Amino acid sequence: HDHEGNPPQEEVRIPEIPEWASGEWTDWKWNTMLIEGSNCRDIIDNVTDMAHFFYIHFGLPTYFKNVFEGHVASQYLHNVGRPD
Repeated sequence: HDHEGNPPQEEVRIPEIPEWASGEWTDWKWNTMLIEGSNCRDIIDNVTDMAHFFYIHFGLPTYFKNVFEGHVASQYLHNVGRPD
Protein backbone atom coordinates (compact mmCIF):
# COMPACT_ATOMS: atom_id res chain seq x y z
CA HIS A 1 0.00 0.00 0.00
CA ASP A 2 2.53 2.56 -1.20
CA HIS A 3 1.40 6.17 -0.82
CA GLU A 4 3.19 7.02 -4.07
CA GLY A 5 1.41 4.23 -5.97
CA ASN A 6 4.49 2.06 -6.51
CA PRO A 7 3.99 -1.71 -6.85
CA PRO A 8 5.02 -3.91 -3.91
CA GLN A 9 8.53 -5.28 -3.70
CA GLU A 10 8.79 -8.84 -5.01
CA GLU A 11 9.36 -10.39 -1.56
CA VAL A 12 6.08 -8.94 -0.19
CA ARG A 13 3.92 -9.29 -3.29
CA ILE A 14 0.75 -11.35 -2.80
CA PRO A 15 1.16 -14.50 -4.92
CA GLU A 16 -1.19 -15.25 -7.78
CA ILE A 17 -3.32 -18.38 -7.34
CA PRO A 18 -4.66 -19.16 -10.83
CA GLU A 19 -6.83 -22.03 -9.56
CA TRP A 20 -9.00 -19.75 -7.39
CA ALA A 21 -11.48 -19.16 -10.23
CA SER A 22 -11.41 -22.72 -11.60
CA GLY A 23 -14.69 -23.77 -9.99
CA GLU A 24 -12.90 -26.31 -7.79
CA TRP A 25 -12.76 -23.87 -4.88
CA THR A 26 -15.58 -22.49 -2.76
CA ASP A 27 -16.59 -18.87 -3.29
CA TRP A 28 -14.55 -16.21 -1.54
CA LYS A 29 -16.12 -14.62 1.50
CA TRP A 30 -14.78 -11.34 2.84
CA ASN A 31 -15.69 -10.33 6.38
CA THR A 32 -14.85 -6.91 7.76
CA MET A 33 -15.13 -5.30 11.15
CA LEU A 34 -14.81 -1.54 11.40
CA ILE A 35 -13.55 -0.25 14.73
CA GLU A 36 -14.15 3.49 14.79
CA GLY A 37 -11.22 5.60 15.94
CA SER A 38 -8.63 2.83 15.58
CA ASN A 39 -5.28 3.28 13.89
CA CYS A 40 -3.05 0.62 12.33
CA ARG A 41 -0.21 1.90 14.52
CA ASP A 42 -2.10 0.54 17.55
CA ILE A 43 -1.26 -2.99 16.39
CA ILE A 44 2.46 -2.24 16.33
CA ASP A 45 2.20 -0.56 19.73
CA ASN A 46 0.63 -3.73 21.14
CA VAL A 47 3.37 -5.92 19.66
CA THR A 48 6.00 -4.08 21.70
CA ASP A 49 4.00 -3.34 24.87
CA MET A 50 4.35 -6.33 27.19
CA ALA A 51 2.76 -4.52 30.16
CA HIS A 52 -0.64 -4.14 28.48
CA PHE A 53 -1.24 -7.91 28.63
CA PHE A 54 -1.63 -7.67 32.42
CA TYR A 55 -4.07 -4.75 32.37
CA ILE A 56 -5.99 -5.29 29.12
CA HIS A 57 -5.93 -9.08 28.62
CA PHE A 58 -5.79 -10.08 32.33
CA GLY A 59 -2.71 -12.22 31.74
CA LEU A 60 0.75 -12.26 33.28
CA PRO A 61 3.50 -12.75 30.69
CA THR A 62 6.14 -15.24 31.83
CA TYR A 63 8.07 -15.14 28.54
CA PHE A 64 7.99 -12.39 25.94
CA LYS A 65 10.10 -11.99 22.80
CA ASN A 66 9.62 -10.08 19.55
CA VAL A 67 11.51 -10.97 16.38
CA PHE A 68 11.55 -8.53 13.46
CA GLU A 69 12.63 -9.95 10.11
CA GLY A 70 12.17 -7.50 7.26
CA HIS A 71 8.49 -6.57 7.11
CA VAL A 72 7.39 -9.42 9.41
CA ALA A 73 7.07 -9.13 13.19
CA SER A 74 6.64 -12.34 15.21
CA GLN A 75 5.80 -12.44 18.88
CA TYR A 76 6.56 -15.30 21.23
CA LEU A 77 4.54 -15.11 24.44
CA HIS A 78 3.92 -17.45 27.35
CA ASN A 79 1.13 -16.16 29.53
CA VAL A 80 -0.68 -17.23 32.70
CA GLY A 81 -4.01 -15.90 33.89
CA ARG A 82 -4.16 -13.30 36.62
CA PRO A 83 -5.49 -14.61 39.93
CA ASP A 84 -8.37 -12.14 39.87
